[in-house]
Amino acid sequence: MALFVSGVNTIFSYLNRHGAYTTARTYLEQALAVVVDDGARAELQRNLGETAAKMGDYETAETCIREALTLARAKSRKSLACDLLLLAGNLAINQGQYDVAASTLGEGVALARQLSDAQKESRFLQGLGMVAAKRSAYADAETHYHQAMTLARAAANQEQIADLLRNLGTLVPRQPKNEG
Repeated sequence: MALFVSGVNTIFSYLNRHGAYTTARTYLEQALAVVVDDGARAELQRNLGETAAKMGDYETAETCIREALTLARAKSRKSLACDLLLLAGNLAINQGQYDVAASTLGEGVALARQLSDAQKESRFLQGLGMVAAKRSAYADAETHYHQAMTLARAAANQEQIADLLRNLGTLVPRQPKNEG
């Protein structure tokens, strides 16, 4: 069974990348029914949470992410916990739960810094920028985006740099014009 669980976690990314969410969910649920290792269970729950969110099943996504985060913390799997906090924060943003998102993403920034993981820290800061923008706190959003941009540039993460430039571009029409 361990081989099956490992295989499901391995093929998960491929299935999700190709939009085969129903197939991914079926495999993940089958693997969860037989998994015995809590570390593997946390990974499966994380993957099922991500898949459920992409399918619009936010209740299942929240439950899976919360359970996976509990397991990751119990096993001291800080990198996985960091990934889960980012998932949870983004899920909260998508549901308009901005207070939850800000709290979760703030916790993630602290954990990413503790892990010295600048790439994850950058993603959390980008999420905080999105929360600020949703709350019409455009100056705060710009600050978070620029902090994230500094880290993304240092890592030469072109995809995130492009995302951040789009984020910054959405702020332009919302900010007061400088008249000089």
